[in-house]
Amino acid sequence: MKEFNLEHASSYFGSKLARAFTISIFLVTLLNFFYYYYGYDYRIYQLLWIFVTLTMIYCTYKLSNDFVFESHYFNILIHIFFLYELIIIFRGFLNNVNFSGDALWLLFCQPHIIWPLVIPLFIYFTKDIFIYQSIFNWIYLFGLIFLVLCILFPEILVNRTPAQLVITPLTSCLGYILLYSSYLNNKKVDISFLILMIGILSLTFLARRSGIVSLMTSLIAAYIINRKSENKAIVFRFLPLIIGVIVILFIYSPSIYSSLTGRLEQRLTENSRTYVFEMFRQGIKEDVFFGKGMYGTYFCPISGEIEEEGVTFAELDQREVIENGYLQLILSGGIVHLILFCFILYPAAYLGICKSSNRFSRASGSVILLWLIDMFLFGLPQLTMNYIFVWICVGICYKKSLRDKTDDEIRAEFQNSESI
Repeated sequence: MKEFNLEHASSYFGSKLARAFTISIFLVTLLNFFYYYYGYDYRIYQLLWIFVTLTMIYCTYKLSNDFVFESHYFNILIHIFFLYELIIIFRGFLNNVNFSGDALWLLFCQPHIIWPLVIPLFIYFTKDIFIYQSIFNWIYLFGLIFLVLCILFPEILVNRTPAQLVITPLTSCLGYILLYSSYLNNKKVDISFLILMIGILSLTFLARRSGIVSLMTSLIAAYIINRKSENKAIVFRFLPLIIGVIVILFIYSPSIYSSLTGRLEQRLTENSRTYVFEMFRQGIKEDVFFGKGMYGTYFCPISGEIEEEGVTFAELDQREVIENGYLQLILSGGIVHLILFCFILYPAAYLGICKSSNRFSRASGSVILLWLIDMFLFGLPQLTMNYIFVWICVGICYKKSLRDKTDDEIRAEFQNSESI
């Protein structure tokens, strides 16, 4: 009886930590949106951001308890990778960072500077399955919050800036619920699909090509993984029929189709990044092998203010972001950084998808593979639930004892978690 109580207490507090962890990550998104929309005092924004981030760090520390590597290959490579990322951080502080208060604040509040070099530590995230039930529950809840935001602020669906702040961060994670649907409540899976479709339709109207591909590929991967599941949700039973009905609706309602896809058709052949990529290529020539360190920049002048789809881009000469995940790795750490990254993630995806006995590991491998595909289109490593979960999945896929479990064993562990 005593042993059971200890186990129950561990599950209870673990679920509470997982709840706080997930909420804190999504609150970063909501803080950014409400600050954009209302423009309240920046000091209040800073205090809230610090509180939320410290909560996330504390919960991550308490939930990171798996330090046993079952793969000798992974054990060696990940330590080399961490050592190299420390060098990238050190070079950034040495060459690129101004130690003023404002500069240090931007260093930590910008999601793409130091956070991508820290997030790989999520490979140590707990492999206790009941934790993931709690995480998925709260991802679902924030999907519902997205619907509420769309009702209160309908411009989210038709305006580029609020869409970028809200749609992808709050809806793309619903793809995880679809991927792991064989262990979850079917009603939540079906509602998650509907919310995901709203996101896809909005991004189609706004012609956000990378966002559309990200959401669509997660839906397709989820269908492939779960199409033979005995307990599959309605969406996977009738997905081909649903797609057929949508196609027929578009064929017989050309006005709806043209209004939805008009902007997207104009942008399908548009190559808006050629200039930026060329300037990046020239700017990284001398640092292509080892990069420019954390917060590295490249010369890419944009003269005057440019307005595109309601977004104003100010004049600048140096950029620290390149709209491609692989090139972003090269900017900070060069070809060496990229090779180490790929040598860790591609084998992880293979192990999860091809060397697993359960859908949990196959779904985890799919999360990694989808991210690796997304990085060709955009896929910036940064402080988002998506990128954090990719590295959690890397840890899962290298865990042979977890890959060898059966679906029934995984499902039994999911049942130990509390529901919302």
